[in-house]
This record gives sequence, C-alpha cells and structure tokens, in this order.
Amino acid sequence: MNRLSRIRRPLSGTMKIMLSLCLVSPGFLALPSFAAKNLEGAMNLVSHAAAAAPANESVAPESLRHFAADTISKLSEQSPFQSWAGASTSIEPLGPGTRSWLVTIYRPSIASPASSSPVQIGYLIISAAPQGLYKLIEYGTGPDSLYSTNLASDPLVVAGSSLTIMPVYGGPLLAAWRVTGEGSGGTTGSSAEYLDAQSGEALPETDTTWNLQSGKYNPPSRAYGSDNAEALFPGNTTAAGEYFNPYDNILWMAADAKQLTLEDVLTALDQKHSLVFAASGKDRTYRFPLPIYGYQTWNAAPAFTGTATDTPTAPAVYVLTGSGEGSSSRWISLDAIADGGSFHPLP
Repeated sequence: MNRLSRIRRPLSGTMKIMLSLCLVSPGFLALPSFAAKNLEGAMNLVSHAAAAAPANESVAPESLRHFAADTISKLSEQSPFQSWAGASTSIEPLGPGTRSWLVTIYRPSIASPASSSPVQIGYLIISAAPQGLYKLIEYGTGPDSLYSTNLASDPLVVAGSSLTIMPVYGGPLLAAWRVTGEGSGGTTGSSAEYLDAQSGEALPETDTTWNLQSGKYNPPSRAYGSDNAEALFPGNTTAAGEYFNPYDNILWMAADAKQLTLEDVLTALDQKHSLVFAASGKDRTYRFPLPIYGYQTWNAAPAFTGTATDTPTAPAVYVLTGSGEGSSSRWISLDAIADGGSFHPLP
C-alpha cells in the first residue's frame, strides 16, 4: 500500500457530488519544502516557523513588508480586525518565483504567553502584479483560516511515516497543502497528494492538474494594492446574513439555476440576500460552493475622489465567506473569483 494512501482524509459525500473531469498538463509550481516524520509534526513545524517572525520577515522585500504593515494597520481600525493592532506577523512565500505571500498575523497564547507557539488571529495573501505592484487578494480571521496550523490536531498520518508538506496557492479558488512521501524528494510525481488549505480535506488533484490551473492565475488589477494604497481605505463590512451551509439546500446546483451578474451581486447583498458562489471551470478537477453573506468595500478617501476632470480611484470590493460553522471568516477580492465560477441566489 502506498504510504500516502493511508493519510488521505476521505472526500465528504458533498465533495464527491461536485467532482468533475479535468484536462492535464505537465509541470508543477511549489515553494521550498520541509520534511517531518508525520503530517502532525509537519503542521507543528509550520506553527514554530510562524514564531520566528524576524527570520521570515528578513527574507521578504522591504516594499512587501511595508505594504503588509500598512494594510493591517488600515484593517485594524475596522471591525472585526481591531485585535490586529500591534500584533506580530510572519511572511512566507507561496510558490517559486515569489508570486504570492502568506502574511500570518498572531499573538502569544493567552493560556501560555511564554509558549513558542503563537495563536493565529488572521492572515493576508498578497500577490505580485505587473510593474512591481502588490495586490491584496484575500484576508481573514479565525482559527480555521487558510493554512492554519490547527490541522495538527487531526491525526491524519500514520506515526513514523516521513512526509514533506508545503503550502501552494493558485488564487483564492486554488489553495492547498501539497504532501509527498518518503523518497519523492518533493519533486513532480504521481505520489503527491493535495489537502485543502482550509479544511484539510483530500483533493482530487495531481501535480499536472494543479499546474494547469495555477499557471493561469493572474492577480486582479482592481484589487486593493500598492498602486492605490494611498487613496483607498476599508469601510465597514456590509452583512447580508450569517454563515450558512450551501449544501443545506442544493437547488442552486440545478441546471436552470439563476446566475447573477457582478452588478447584481452587490445589489443582492445590499438587500440582505445571501448568495452561493459555485467554483467551476473546464480545467477544474472538482467544483465547490462558497457561502457569500456580505462584502467590504475599500473606497477612496475624500481627498482622493478627484475633481470633475479627474478619473476617480475605483473601489476594491471583497466578498465575505466563511467556514467551520462561521468560526472563521474570509474576505476575497470579488474580481479575483469573478471568472472562476458563478454567483447564485440562495434558494
């Protein structure tokens, strides 16, 4: 039996429903990896690495560190991000070529302030854009957010196995842990397994299918970024409702289900109508839904609205979704997912 086959977390019944065919292409993009005796140990290594903020920060470009700090400062003035004020951060690359970075926001454990394992309270994901720009792709709060080391509490791996794990990112709809077994060396091969970066659930991906999808990722130009950072500031989150499970009512999956335009999305949320975003595409190996129940807009400050002859700075919109029965929240750039699926009214 393949050692990796024993660590797979089975797909849930709802995930199985959403499986679809995919096209494949050779190649793989991932960041430098580290080895651990088992996946729990690997997750703990990630947690301890987050504690070494000075070392992680030192490898991040100064311009990136400045942009991340400014973004966190702005968000900390709004609910529910106030706890971010004065918090520590670590910055890790997501993928070779430094196309994206994970910014982990954390504080010392309340139960044990002297502990070497800090408590994650939030995250940002920032991607590199043309002309040396940075774009804020998503951000979130809570214990079950993307790449949270809380997965270590789940006994996913047989003790004594030697695994290599690395976080990989191809946009908000393609975030995972890549796991390889002993002897694979973390290189491209059929032995790689993929776990969802938020739930830890096994994904029907291979290196070839992953590369085909992630290779097409481009940061959205209308997201908040280093080019419009001086002008845009986050407002309050507009809540359309509370967290819900899209599988409680699957009529949105029907072939004749209504699809909303991007203009309709914010109108529906303003009218307190929650939505379902269905991630899909010809290259995807599976489809999945995101509950959408709010949004946050980054608007231009009055000093930057311009005159009648100026072109005003366009706002940046982030839709609100969540997981874990609402224990963790995630704000995703609307433009980053617009072409990756469809929005449907909640039946």
